[in-house]
Amino acid sequence: MTYNHFFLETNFFIDYPNFNKYLFDSKPYTVVICRAVIRELDGLKKSDIGSTKDERGKGFRVREASRTIEAIQKGRLQLPNNGKLLIYSKRGSSYDVSFDEEIEATARRYVGERNQNEKVVLLSSDRNLRILSRSAESLIVADPRDWETKKAKEQDYEQRVEQAAQNDESVGLAHTQRLSLEKKLGKYQDQETNDSANQLLGRLAKAQQRERLELERFEQEQQALKAEQERQTRLANRNKYTVNLSDLCYGSGSKMLPVRKDDWTQIG
Repeated sequence: MTYNHFFLETNFFIDYPNFNKYLFDSKPYTVVICRAVIRELDGLKKSDIGSTKDERGKGFRVREASRTIEAIQKGRLQLPNNGKLLIYSKRGSSYDVSFDEEIEATARRYVGERNQNEKVVLLSSDRNLRILSRSAESLIVADPRDWETKKAKEQDYEQRVEQAAQNDESVGLAHTQRLSLEKKLGKYQDQETNDSANQLLGRLAKAQQRERLELERFEQEQQALKAEQERQTRLANRNKYTVNLSDLCYGSGSKMLPVRKDDWTQIG
């Protein structure tokens, strides 16, 4: 299976100082912080000396991010889903360049050291850095907000399909087949047998489509069943208060039985 490495830049920590709560991935992964980011964070710690509220707030968030990094290093905090933290000390450039250029160059170098089944995702809140980094081959570039939304949807889908698989045989079979193919594909990628991996990718795409269709069918059936149950409940409640008008009369019906206004409103 593909293993993700998340290369974080400086603005990410300003937006997510308590990044130990950030949803990086649903499976094990590595969070990577390079030297350039550490140096830039160190310089930004003094930004609260400025007179504006935004500058003081930025300095506070940077210090909070540094405390989070150290707490994860020392084991006091944990990243979700067995994530690991790596401080990458190698430099990407030997020239005197900007922080953005140094971070982008270091991310390129880190990508070059990874295996075929390892993907590197640069999570950056800096639009210009994202633009600069998209030219790097094999480097996935994403906005942290978009990435977290995507992963939340994937996690929700997995929870839905696992729950449906326990209650529907067809969903269960499709889900089992998809997981089996993903496991086989991971082994082939580790062995770098591209032809076999490409064949499995085609089979996996069909299995994923079948799983989605079976899940949609199951959820539609459940919604229809719920709607019918609600209709039956409303009908039963209505029949509970339905009264034959002849029951309200004496004998020939020439004289009506007195009925309170509140009772009649409930009956109607």
